[in-house]
Amino acid sequence: MAKIEKVCFEIETVTPMFLAGADGKTAELRPASLKGLLRYWWRALQAQSDLSKLRDKDAGIFGSIDRGGSFSIQIKHEPFKPTRNKLHNHPVPIEGKTFKINILNI
Repeated sequence: MAKIEKVCFEIETVTPMFLAGADGKTAELRPASLKGLLRYWWRALQAQSDLSKLRDKDAGIFGSIDRGGSFSIQIKHEPFKPTRNKLHNHPVPIEGKTFKINILNI
């Protein structure tokens, strides 16, 4: 049996994340979402002209229907309260009217 190595990371988000739980309102980060994000960026950084080799490497790391991946993710949630500190600088919307907010400036 292979030895399981445990590695812990403390992660801080520095860009907006749009995540919601089953109710569509509560912020919720799930292991599958984080693993999908890692897989996306791994694929983006690969320079592989042979697509079948790329798929094989991808499945070896992240898993596939046929086989498990080389790692799993568990998320420990610390209590937090989402904030919108900088929104107070924007005009208050009037009912029936909208205004633009650039999420990169929030």
